[in-house]
Amino acid sequence: MRVSRSDFDDDAWIRDHFEMIVNKYGGKYPYILVSAGKIYPVKAGENIAKVEKKISRKGGKPIGMPVPQPQDFHSIEVTPALSFR
Repeated sequence: MRVSRSDFDDDAWIRDHFEMIVNKYGGKYPYILVSAGKIYPVKAGENIAKVEKKISRKGGKPIGMPVPQPQDFHSIEVTPALSFR
């Protein structure tokens, strides 16, 4: 599979803006598509393929990802291991 230059740009854009994506869209939209640095949020129950097709008709090649919620990144408390003597 060939990957275009724009795919790498959007991939890097997502990495660079990941925290903003989680804070702004997490818990509100289960999935987003990104094309040329523009975010297209996908509502729950909305057909992702249809949204992709709309973007593609405009000349974009979107990449998508599920959007985690901010609380998914809260650290968990780990209890220390018991010491056996």
